[in-house]
Amino acid sequence: MMHLIQRLPLAVVMMISTIQARAEVASSIDAPVQVSRSNKVDLPHCVDTELEVAGVKDSVNANRKNEFKYDKYRQITAGDSELQLLTRLAYAETMAANCPEKRDKIYPGIVAVIVHRLRNNSCGKKSSQIKCTVRDVVFQLNQFASSLNIYDESQYKEFLCPRDSRLWTQIYAESQAMLNGSQSASGLSQKATMYFLYKHSPKYEKEPWVAKEEMTSATQPSQSCIRFFQGNK
Repeated sequence: MMHLIQRLPLAVVMMISTIQARAEVASSIDAPVQVSRSNKVDLPHCVDTELEVAGVKDSVNANRKNEFKYDKYRQITAGDSELQLLTRLAYAETMAANCPEKRDKIYPGIVAVIVHRLRNNSCGKKSSQIKCTVRDVVFQLNQFASSLNIYDESQYKEFLCPRDSRLWTQIYAESQAMLNGSQSASGLSQKATMYFLYKHSPKYEKEPWVAKEEMTSATQPSQSCIRFFQGNK
């Protein structure tokens, strides 16, 4: 190849070199970098000013019974990738479990449930022909109330502004692995699409459904905090 290039005019050689360089850059952008739990990942965009948080609260409360309920969240996270948005929700839901000593055991199952809903195309779409996105799953009305609705125990502020870099990195790595097709570290089957947080709030002490529970050796240590169920959500 080199001996052919050497015979070409200088301008053509320079053009070929530029095209090759651009291709290499594009390739490096397109190829996702697999993150391990030991590599620190930058925290996402943070919304924590009093004015911004008040705007979210006002919007959610003003639209509590309609499809526009989470529009402010959608606007704020518009710049997030699907991986970042999935991590943001799983992070807030892990905090909402209210079991700080067991977070490392809790988050894999939460990530699994979110991704299972994506894989099962379960996000409230009226037509099964319309494929769900991570954004559709995250913002399905009232499905992740403990991170998005506004009440005392809700972790909506953690959704808006994750601060624990170690936990964020762990959840990011698990989310990335599952989006890339790996099985969950929780060991849950793809039928597991629901969970209940038993220590989240004294207002909600028992799951409001009758469904088959799933338990694995990985989820059993945290069952006093969270349990997983099969369903069609």
